[in-house]
Amino acid sequence: AVVALSESVRAELVDLGVPARKVVFIPNPVDLSSIRDSINIPPSHRFFESEVPDLVAVGRLVPLKDFETLIRATALVQERLEVRLLILGEGPERDRLTRLVGDLSLAEVVDLPGYVSPPWPWMAKASLLVMSSRFEGWGNVLAEALALGIPVVSTDAPTGPREILDNGRLGRLVSVGIHTELAEAILETLENPPPRDALMERADEWSASQVADRYLEVLGFREPATP
Repeated sequence: AVVALSESVRAELVDLGVPARKVVFIPNPVDLSSIRDSINIPPSHRFFESEVPDLVAVGRLVPLKDFETLIRATALVQERLEVRLLILGEGPERDRLTRLVGDLSLAEVVDLPGYVSPPWPWMAKASLLVMSSRFEGWGNVLAEALALGIPVVSTDAPTGPREILDNGRLGRLVSVGIHTELAEAILETLENPPPRDALMERADEWSASQVADRYLEVLGFREPATP
Protein backbone atom coordinates (compact mmCIF):
# COMPACT_ATOMS: atom_id res chain seq x y z
CA ALA A 1 0.00 0.00 0.00
CA VAL A 2 0.94 3.62 -0.50
CA VAL A 3 -0.35 6.09 2.08
CA ALA A 4 -1.19 9.62 0.89
CA LEU A 5 -1.61 12.45 3.39
CA SER A 6 -4.53 13.97 1.48
CA GLU A 7 -7.08 12.93 -1.11
CA SER A 8 -5.45 15.34 -3.55
CA VAL A 9 -2.08 13.63 -3.14
CA ARG A 10 -3.82 10.29 -3.60
CA ALA A 11 -5.30 11.49 -6.89
CA GLU A 12 -1.91 12.77 -8.07
CA LEU A 13 -0.27 9.42 -7.32
CA VAL A 14 -2.95 7.59 -9.29
CA ASP A 15 -2.46 10.02 -12.18
CA LEU A 16 1.25 9.22 -12.07
CA GLY A 17 0.49 5.54 -12.55
CA VAL A 18 0.30 4.06 -9.06
CA PRO A 19 -2.57 1.53 -9.08
CA ALA A 20 -5.60 3.11 -7.41
CA ARG A 21 -6.28 0.00 -5.32
CA LYS A 22 -2.89 0.44 -3.63
CA VAL A 23 -3.23 4.10 -2.65
CA VAL A 24 -5.08 5.03 0.53
CA PHE A 25 -5.65 8.40 2.17
CA ILE A 26 -4.68 8.64 5.83
CA PRO A 27 -4.11 12.11 7.31
CA ASN A 28 -1.56 12.95 9.95
CA PRO A 29 -2.90 12.42 13.47
CA VAL A 30 -3.64 15.30 15.83
CA ASP A 31 -2.55 14.97 19.47
CA LEU A 32 -5.85 16.31 20.76
CA SER A 33 -5.22 15.95 24.49
CA SER A 34 -1.79 17.62 24.46
CA ILE A 35 -2.99 20.41 22.20
CA ARG A 36 -6.08 21.14 24.26
CA ASP A 37 -4.19 20.96 27.55
CA SER A 38 -1.96 23.74 26.21
CA ILE A 39 -4.61 26.34 27.00
CA ASN A 40 -3.42 26.05 30.62
CA ILE A 41 0.10 27.24 29.67
CA PRO A 42 0.00 31.04 29.22
CA PRO A 43 2.59 32.26 26.69
CA SER A 44 4.66 35.29 27.57
CA HIS A 45 4.61 38.01 24.92
CA ARG A 46 3.72 41.68 25.06
CA PHE A 47 1.19 41.31 22.24
CA PHE A 48 -1.03 39.14 24.43
CA GLU A 49 -1.20 41.83 27.13
CA SER A 50 -3.63 44.02 25.19
CA GLU A 51 -7.13 43.58 23.80
CA VAL A 52 -5.90 44.00 20.21
CA PRO A 53 -6.66 40.93 18.03
CA ASP A 54 -3.61 38.70 17.63
CA LEU A 55 -2.87 36.86 14.40
CA VAL A 56 -0.53 33.88 14.66
CA ALA A 57 1.32 31.99 11.92
CA VAL A 58 3.57 28.97 12.43
CA GLY A 59 6.26 27.55 10.16
CA ARG A 60 9.85 27.69 9.01
CA LEU A 61 10.93 31.03 7.61
CA VAL A 62 11.32 29.76 4.05
CA PRO A 63 9.85 30.87 0.69
CA LEU A 64 7.42 27.94 0.68
CA LYS A 65 5.54 29.44 3.66
CA ASP A 66 5.27 32.83 1.89
CA PHE A 67 5.26 34.94 5.02
CA GLU A 68 5.99 37.96 2.83
CA THR A 69 2.41 37.81 1.55
CA LEU A 70 1.13 37.52 5.12
CA ILE A 71 3.13 40.53 6.28
CA ARG A 72 1.89 42.61 3.35
CA ALA A 73 -1.67 41.50 4.11
CA THR A 74 -1.22 42.52 7.74
CA ALA A 75 -0.18 46.00 6.62
CA LEU A 76 -3.49 46.34 4.75
CA VAL A 77 -5.50 44.99 7.69
CA GLN A 78 -3.75 47.44 10.03
CA GLU A 79 -5.07 50.34 7.92
CA ARG A 80 -8.63 49.36 8.87
CA LEU A 81 -8.31 47.46 12.14
CA GLU A 82 -5.56 47.43 14.74
CA VAL A 83 -4.03 43.94 14.93
CA ARG A 84 -0.80 42.23 15.89
CA LEU A 85 0.98 39.41 14.04
CA LEU A 86 3.27 36.78 15.53
CA ILE A 87 5.17 34.49 13.16
CA LEU A 88 6.54 31.52 15.10
CA GLY A 89 9.47 29.85 13.41
CA GLU A 90 13.07 30.17 12.34
CA GLY A 91 14.83 29.93 9.01
CA PRO A 92 16.92 31.52 6.27
CA GLU A 93 14.28 34.16 5.41
CA ARG A 94 14.49 35.89 8.80
CA ASP A 95 16.66 38.81 7.68
CA ARG A 96 14.62 39.50 4.56
CA LEU A 97 11.31 39.32 6.42
CA THR A 98 12.65 41.56 9.20
CA ARG A 99 13.67 44.15 6.61
CA LEU A 100 10.21 43.96 5.05
CA VAL A 101 8.60 44.58 8.44
CA GLY A 102 10.77 47.67 8.81
CA ASP A 103 10.12 48.90 5.27
CA LEU A 104 6.36 48.70 5.92
CA SER A 105 6.70 50.46 9.29
CA LEU A 106 5.27 47.44 11.11
CA ALA A 107 7.89 47.05 13.84
CA GLU A 108 5.23 47.54 16.54
CA VAL A 109 2.72 45.32 14.72
CA VAL A 110 4.68 42.25 13.57
CA ASP A 111 7.09 40.18 15.63
CA LEU A 112 9.14 37.09 14.77
CA PRO A 113 9.98 35.56 18.18
CA GLY A 114 11.72 32.54 16.65
CA TYR A 115 11.16 28.81 17.05
CA VAL A 116 8.59 27.97 19.72
CA SER A 117 7.87 24.43 20.88
CA PRO A 118 5.14 23.58 21.34
CA PRO A 119 3.38 26.45 19.54
CA TRP A 120 -0.07 25.47 20.83
CA PRO A 121 -0.23 27.81 23.86
CA TRP A 122 0.46 30.71 21.51
CA MET A 123 -2.11 29.47 19.03
CA ALA A 124 -4.66 29.07 21.82
CA LYS A 125 -4.33 32.76 22.69
CA ALA A 126 -4.70 33.91 19.08
CA SER A 127 -7.78 35.53 17.62
CA LEU A 128 -6.95 33.93 14.28
CA LEU A 129 -4.41 31.54 12.81
CA VAL A 130 -3.27 32.36 9.28
CA MET A 131 -1.50 30.02 6.87
CA SER A 132 -0.04 31.66 3.77
CA SER A 133 1.77 28.65 2.28
CA ARG A 134 2.34 28.14 -1.41
CA PHE A 135 2.19 24.36 -0.96
CA GLU A 136 1.40 21.89 1.82
CA GLY A 137 1.31 18.12 2.02
CA TRP A 138 -1.52 18.28 4.56
CA GLY A 139 -1.30 21.36 6.77
CA ASN A 140 -0.82 20.17 10.34
CA VAL A 141 -1.00 23.64 11.83
CA LEU A 142 -4.51 24.13 10.42
CA ALA A 143 -5.69 20.89 11.98
CA GLU A 144 -4.11 21.85 15.31
CA ALA A 145 -5.80 25.26 15.26
CA LEU A 146 -9.17 23.60 14.65
CA ALA A 147 -8.49 21.30 17.60
CA LEU A 148 -8.23 24.44 19.74
CA GLY A 149 -11.34 25.95 18.22
CA ILE A 150 -9.29 28.84 16.78
CA PRO A 151 -10.61 30.42 13.55
CA VAL A 152 -8.30 30.06 10.55
CA VAL A 153 -7.67 31.64 7.19
CA SER A 154 -5.56 29.80 4.64
CA THR A 155 -4.36 29.95 1.10
CA ASP A 156 -6.02 27.40 -1.14
CA ALA A 157 -2.65 25.78 -1.57
CA PRO A 158 -2.20 22.26 -2.84
CA THR A 159 -2.84 19.88 -1.31
CA GLY A 160 -4.35 19.86 2.18
CA PRO A 161 -6.05 23.12 3.24
CA ARG A 162 -9.23 22.73 1.17
CA GLU A 163 -9.79 19.24 2.57
CA ILE A 164 -9.06 20.25 6.15
CA LEU A 165 -11.41 23.24 5.97
CA ASP A 166 -14.18 21.29 4.21
CA ASN A 167 -14.04 23.33 0.99
CA GLY A 168 -14.03 26.59 2.93
CA ARG A 169 -16.96 25.83 5.23
CA LEU A 170 -14.72 25.95 8.30
CA GLY A 171 -12.33 28.69 7.22
CA ARG A 172 -11.75 31.13 4.40
CA LEU A 173 -9.60 29.95 1.49
CA VAL A 174 -7.80 32.53 -0.66
CA SER A 175 -5.58 32.51 -3.72
CA VAL A 176 -1.89 31.79 -3.18
CA GLY A 177 0.31 34.87 -3.12
CA ILE A 178 -2.47 37.51 -3.27
CA HIS A 179 -2.07 39.69 -0.17
CA THR A 180 -5.20 41.75 -0.88
CA GLU A 181 -7.39 38.64 -0.79
CA LEU A 182 -5.69 37.44 2.36
CA ALA A 183 -6.25 40.79 4.07
CA GLU A 184 -9.97 40.77 3.24
CA ALA A 185 -10.34 37.20 4.52
CA ILE A 186 -8.61 38.11 7.78
CA LEU A 187 -10.90 41.07 8.35
CA GLU A 188 -14.05 39.11 7.50
CA THR A 189 -13.10 36.19 9.74
CA LEU A 190 -12.26 38.43 12.69
CA GLU A 191 -15.69 40.02 12.30
CA ASN A 192 -17.61 36.76 11.77
CA PRO A 193 -15.68 33.74 13.08
CA PRO A 194 -17.14 30.26 12.51
CA PRO A 195 -18.64 28.35 15.45
CA ARG A 196 -15.93 27.07 17.78
CA ASP A 197 -17.69 23.73 18.32
CA ALA A 198 -17.75 22.99 14.59
CA LEU A 199 -14.00 23.54 14.34
CA MET A 200 -13.23 21.25 17.26
CA GLU A 201 -15.57 18.53 16.00
CA ARG A 202 -13.74 18.54 12.68
CA ALA A 203 -10.39 18.04 14.42
CA ASP A 204 -11.81 15.10 16.38
CA GLU A 205 -11.83 13.18 13.08
CA TRP A 206 -8.02 13.15 13.10
CA SER A 207 -7.44 11.86 16.62
CA ALA A 208 -4.46 9.54 17.07
CA SER A 209 -6.75 6.59 17.81
CA GLN A 210 -8.81 7.06 14.64
CA VAL A 211 -5.72 7.47 12.46
CA ALA A 212 -4.11 4.42 14.09
CA ASP A 213 -7.22 2.38 13.31
CA ARG A 214 -6.89 3.27 9.64
CA TYR A 215 -3.26 2.13 9.58
CA LEU A 216 -4.28 -1.13 11.26
CA GLU A 217 -6.87 -1.64 8.52
CA VAL A 218 -4.28 -1.05 5.79
CA LEU A 219 -1.88 -3.47 7.47
CA GLY A 220 -4.60 -6.10 7.70
CA PHE A 221 -4.87 -6.22 11.47
CA ARG A 222 -8.41 -4.85 11.60
CA GLU A 223 -11.51 -5.07 9.47
CA PRO A 224 -12.50 -1.80 7.76
CA ALA A 225 -15.15 0.14 9.63
CA THR A 226 -18.68 -0.17 8.27
CA PRO A 227 -19.77 3.10 6.62
